[in-house]
Amino acid sequence: MDDLITKYMTFKLVEQKPKTQVWHIVNNTSGFLLGIISWYGTWRQYVFCPEEGSTFNDNCLETIQTFLTSLNNEYRRKQNAK
Repeated sequence: MDDLITKYMTFKLVEQKPKTQVWHIVNNTSGFLLGIISWYGTWRQYVFCPEEGSTFNDNCLETIQTFLTSLNNEYRRKQNAK
């Protein structure tokens, strides 16, 4: 999956691990790191960890949720293809 640029934030792939990825969510205007999406093994899915001081409205959270769902679906699809 390539970096995703939305109206207010960008999802940047910062680390490709053997089976999972790490993503930074960055504000398009300020460049401020809003949070990190990474694999959480205990729950066996990608999760969003916001940075302290980040504030989100419903549209931003929906965008993040849609991105998380996409990552989790892609991971499951690859696991099922094995």
